[in-house]
Amino acid sequence: MALEITQTLGGSLSSSIQDATHALWIQSDGEDYTQNIECSLAESLSIPIVDANRWLARISNLRHSQHWSEVNVEDYRPRLLRRPDLFLAESLTQTLQVLSKEDPGFVEENALKRAMELSMLDCALVIRDAKLPAYSRKNQSPRGILGLPPDASITDIKKAYRKLARLHHPDKGGSPDVFEQISFAYQSLLAAQTSSSSSHEKGGSLKSTAHWDSELKDHHRLVQDLFTSHGANLTKNVAAQADVLEALGLEAQDAGSTNVNERHETIHNSCFYLSLAASYLKGIGAMDNLKEDNYLVQQAALQFKRLIEASVVTAHPEWAVSGQVGEHVQAFSDFLVYLLDSPDTIISDWTVVVFDTTSGVCDIYKGKFYDKLSDKGKAANCVTIQYLPGHYQPLIMFGNKLRPNLDQILQALHSYNVVYVVTDGNA
Repeated sequence: MALEITQTLGGSLSSSIQDATHALWIQSDGEDYTQNIECSLAESLSIPIVDANRWLARISNLRHSQHWSEVNVEDYRPRLLRRPDLFLAESLTQTLQVLSKEDPGFVEENALKRAMELSMLDCALVIRDAKLPAYSRKNQSPRGILGLPPDASITDIKKAYRKLARLHHPDKGGSPDVFEQISFAYQSLLAAQTSSSSSHEKGGSLKSTAHWDSELKDHHRLVQDLFTSHGANLTKNVAAQADVLEALGLEAQDAGSTNVNERHETIHNSCFYLSLAASYLKGIGAMDNLKEDNYLVQQAALQFKRLIEASVVTAHPEWAVSGQVGEHVQAFSDFLVYLLDSPDTIISDWTVVVFDTTSGVCDIYKGKFYDKLSDKGKAANCVTIQYLPGHYQPLIMFGNKLRPNLDQILQALHSYNVVYVVTDGNA
């Protein structure tokens, strides 16, 4: 089938690997492309290896003015057939290194807290009110960075950002650090404009790690039970979920799977964070076009990666130290539970809706302070993404339409009888 599509698109099967432009790998559960001799030879000749189905689907949808060489092959590498927990262990270890560099006492402090908590689980209710590490940028106000007056409108904010972005974009020879400050200021100002949130209640204690570990296990059990009970209607469930997306006006785009870390090294398996970033930025009006604003999306995705994984390392420093991530943490979206009730993170203002296209089940993670937002803020902060086998994509409203808020999504899920599970920071 892949060969037929290739020929339909004007391509052909090369008789010599030296003459090939791409190596098309048909993904299966039986073999890892890194263990394949032909793929190893292609790598040695700098011939990009791409997932045949995803690559050809992308090429098939190119506009007339586009050429296949413009598509970033790194976003279409085949997935590695390794245990998911090993990927997560590497990612957590990387975040732990960043945190340890910023705060050398981080590991010892949180490891001690966790050890005490574990020792008390059998006999006491553990209350942990330690704050998560702060992720502040340069000691400048967002308006100061963009050179804006206090009464600047959303239009003024966007104009200032675009002007500075053109001057300082790394692709134009600018400094990545300066562009990162500009991007952060831009996101902060637009988020403030769209979210008229009441002040967070600072008096209450954060729920313990034990509480969220239990919530996570309950979440997995409930999803599994629902999937088991509705498994016979899998095709119907998936079709109903697609109907919901169409009714809500949400469409999937691909934000890729690779990003760049603080040392400007390529990091893989970042599709979840890239999808979160693209969906969020579009919702608050900070992103007009995914391709044009790709660098902004990457910067936000790295911030979210560090923020989300920091919460996991704070709760479970032993996972990063030992290289283990735990039996019940199998996907990046599960990490969100550790931030749902924190007053110090942006995630507690969000609702993240994950449409799982493999099962038809919808996973919803609702932050503690989401209900305190204005109607406009609820729509902007209802982040929507979808899960494909081994890959996440942002679900985006096109044009200037407001994204549906959680109530509207739940109403649509009820209307089409779509199975869903809500994990609530207020629980």
